[in-house]
Amino acid sequence: MDMHKRFAFVPLAAMLLAAAPQTANDFYQAGKAAQEAGDFATAEADYAQAKKLGFPNAYVAYRLATLRLARHDPAGAVAALDTAAGLGGIPPESLEGDAALAPLAKVPGFLAYLDGQKRAYHPCRYDAVYRALDFWVGDWNVTNAQGAQAGTSHVERLIDDCAIYENWTGAYGDTGKSFTSYDRNTKRWDQHWIASTGGVVEYVGDAKDGTVVLIASAATGMTRLTFSRLAGGKVRQLFENSTDGKTWTIGADYTYAPVAPK
Repeated sequence: MDMHKRFAFVPLAAMLLAAAPQTANDFYQAGKAAQEAGDFATAEADYAQAKKLGFPNAYVAYRLATLRLARHDPAGAVAALDTAAGLGGIPPESLEGDAALAPLAKVPGFLAYLDGQKRAYHPCRYDAVYRALDFWVGDWNVTNAQGAQAGTSHVERLIDDCAIYENWTGAYGDTGKSFTSYDRNTKRWDQHWIASTGGVVEYVGDAKDGTVVLIASAATGMTRLTFSRLAGGKVRQLFENSTDGKTWTIGADYTYAPVAPK
């Protein structure tokens, strides 16, 4: 195509910028200029070349989606976005609030794409495997097996619901904090515990039948930590010790009672 004809309707500044596109960014900017000038065919070709040369796919997909909407092609717009699905795509929050994509708000294909983006960007919110220890979330009064006050605890979800954080205050002034999370690579649960006394303990384990069982290993033996539900919204936190992994003795048996009834 003759270069003068190609940009006949493009503002001078944009024409100078995109007169001889060579790099991925050049073609992307040329595509934007052509789109703004209403030359949709040229814009689509430029975006395709930008993508071929390595321009981030999510940006190209977004521009193609807006371009196809301008052509009154919502299905084509959704198809363009689909090429940038998953973590290589566009954050769902950006898509939901974008006025340029408002015509897609009730298009089933777009709603399905948006749901997929939410699950890709926020897996811990949607995958039930991350929810196994949610029953521990809350504010708690903690007592030992004899019913004496052992401490208080605040437990919350953090990091987009991917981690469970405990802030512990013992009855005699000691404190501790832990992060517990499901590792999708190992498919196991991990806890990192740090105490004000200087102790650090690393646990690893699994969720099964409504409980989460974690084990920490050291030179002196093993500690098994079990979380389980009790009636009335309470939680049991049982510590057991073993030197051989076969015989276990109770080290501590705590009951977490909710500060406010659940």
